[in-house]
Amino acid sequence: MHEGKIPGTDDLYIRLTPGHTADHASLIVPLDETVYVVAGDVFWWAADEEQLTDRKSLLEKKDALAVDQKALRKSRETILGIADFVIPGHGKTFKVE
Repeated sequence: MHEGKIPGTDDLYIRLTPGHTADHASLIVPLDETVYVVAGDVFWWAADEEQLTDRKSLLEKKDALAVDQKALRKSRETILGIADFVIPGHGKTFKVE
């Protein structure tokens, strides 16, 4: 198995991050000393919604489309534990505090 590493690359990884959908995955991109996570719909905001990026707001934000809120929260915790910057599915890239 590839153990989460994208075959043919030296430093790109895929991590399963279920919750929004059962089969959701995020891309982990280490670049120099910084880790970016392309999180897709683990984090997203509607166009007219304020994008709050403090840890509490990120973890407690409800996703009305999520198939599993508990799994989504766990995926969010995982991403916040490894990322320096998160690229969400909808919204602006944000720095993890």
